[in-house]
Amino acid sequence: MYKIMLIDDDVPMLKYLEKLVQWNSLELTICAATYSSLKALHLFCKTLPDIVISDIGLPQMNGLELAEKFREIKPDVRMIFLTCHEDFYYAKRAVQLGADEYLIKDELTSEQLEKSLRKSLQHLKNSRDNLELYSFRETIQKNRDILKQNFLDQILVGRNIEDLIGYGKRLGIHWDFPEFIVGISFIDFSSLPEKYNLRDLPVIKYGILNIAEELAQNVEGMTTILDKEQNFYIILNFRYSISRNIFEEYYRYIVHLQQRVKEYLKITLSFLYSESIIRRPDLGIEIFKLSKSRYQAFYNDSTICRLNPNLRNKWNFNSNELLKSLGSTLMKAYDNNDLPTMIKTINELEALSIEKWINPIQFKENGERWIHIMEVKSGISIKKDDFIYFLKHSFKLKEVILLLKNKTSQLVCCLEDKQYDSKKKPKLQEIDQYIIEHLSDNISSADMANFLFLNPSYFSRYFKKLAGENFTDYIHRFKMKTAEKMLQEKEESIEIIASRLGYSDRTYFSKIFKKHTGYSPGEYKSRQTDSIHSRRQEGIIF
Repeated sequence: MYKIMLIDDDVPMLKYLEKLVQWNSLELTICAATYSSLKALHLFCKTLPDIVISDIGLPQMNGLELAEKFREIKPDVRMIFLTCHEDFYYAKRAVQLGADEYLIKDELTSEQLEKSLRKSLQHLKNSRDNLELYSFRETIQKNRDILKQNFLDQILVGRNIEDLIGYGKRLGIHWDFPEFIVGISFIDFSSLPEKYNLRDLPVIKYGILNIAEELAQNVEGMTTILDKEQNFYIILNFRYSISRNIFEEYYRYIVHLQQRVKEYLKITLSFLYSESIIRRPDLGIEIFKLSKSRYQAFYNDSTICRLNPNLRNKWNFNSNELLKSLGSTLMKAYDNNDLPTMIKTINELEALSIEKWINPIQFKENGERWIHIMEVKSGISIKKDDFIYFLKHSFKLKEVILLLKNKTSQLVCCLEDKQYDSKKKPKLQEIDQYIIEHLSDNISSADMANFLFLNPSYFSRYFKKLAGENFTDYIHRFKMKTAEKMLQEKEESIEIIASRLGYSDRTYFSKIFKKHTGYSPGEYKSRQTDSIHSRRQEGIIF
């Protein structure tokens, strides 16, 4: 039996976790459960659990800090984090701490938790089954990626690959067969959620590599490796066999990788891979060719493309001249603060690029220059490092187009922000009054923005700055405070109160109420009734 420890400062949640799954059926036993982070540290030292499920938002010492302490005491402990906050900062730290899962409390189900536990158990079993390899793995773990990069670099500079086979084996790279398929993967930067930024890129790539390596364990001869420029290569070494469709196997792997990265990191990956089978002596040359040919995928809508060695770049040599007219239209629309025309012009740029086979590098250079001119004209100080990096490293037309649309929209909204007189900005009292007058409605941020005659995107950013939380959370909190008063003062059913506050589903209303108060509406109402009876009795005594 493996030992598991539960930590959550919400006692009802702790009890819920204890009953959520059949622990014995998973070969697990709960050795400790506590709501205190300080007590958790003491219990961990005493019981040394194999798996810990911990809330992140703990008082005194949060779950991430606790995990670091646990790892110092027992390096092989498996961590599963719970939180109410879907924030990439937490996910990033969880990845850095080697967490098996990062789960949102409000969405937690027994099936989801059981799946996470099985994943942790598999890690534990694999670790025990391969104990004899632990010392070697531990020794090279910290330098593994650097050593792999050096290995790939030796191949790229032309060193005889036969001389490197032994070195590769010590790194877990077993290239025992004469033939290869090589592919390169690149991130669709336009798919990055807003909470990601350039500083997060190393962690994102680390996360992608972890997923790729985990999937590669199921494919004989598959190697995933980053070069010094953080280009991500997928190399399959194989022996030819009539019974094995090697390209189909390779394709299946990259599709699975693409799906898993999308599921866990919310990021889209694109791939370009060799059309022909590569012999071992030619591997370095072919990897170099692949890296230099990635713009072959620029006008291909598919996220998985084959490299065609016979296809030469047919970019239009007159690309800058072709782009000039639409570039001028874009600048004029920006001067007029006309976002719809700007978006329309960018769509026309996309159509022109496809029709005239515009040089991708020149297109991106023009895009960078247009954005720079807009920033200079606006006088707004916006850190542009992220945008410039993402634009330069984009290898799909649709990716570049979306990045340009997002950036121009951001610039226009920031310009509106600057031009909007702070004395005319709506105050919370005005917003609160609107909510009070529309309590029974399901008010969205777009509704409020329309009422205030503001751009919805601008309103969302402004409100977050004004109230310290997003509008949806604010609405829920406002309505739950009202619900508390109604439960205290009115003899009305929970269904009627939910309806008057714009919640047609009582179950959803109860879930939100409990999230904000710690009690279900029925429990809260009962507690208030008991409190009133108690005060009345005290009044009689005195």
